[in-house]
Amino acid sequence: DQVVLDLSPLRRPAEFANAAAWALGQEGTEGGQVEASESGDGGEEGGGEALEFLSQRVDDFLTEPIHRLPMYTVTWLRPRPEAKALAKQLAALLATGQSGSTAQKG
Repeated sequence: DQVVLDLSPLRRPAEFANAAAWALGQEGTEGGQVEASESGDGGEEGGGEALEFLSQRVDDFLTEPIHRLPMYTVTWLRPRPEAKALAKQLAALLATGQSGSTAQKG
């Protein structure tokens, strides 16, 4: 299975590389791959060129809807049990998981 951590909703393209490095530096997150695109379609681009393009669109990240912005993701390919564990770990690290009665067992 593929686990994708999309950093573009942070809306701070200058910090994407630092955020990706942080995510990849956490215990159990080795083997991830950083991917960037110059459009919201998820097409893969080279890291340096895409970062340069992202830095030229800083104003767009302040005003445009997320689906119109370039994506900057960290992806991992893992067997299903490991992918589920990684997704759970990332949710906890980033404080994005559901809690209370709306949370489902995983």
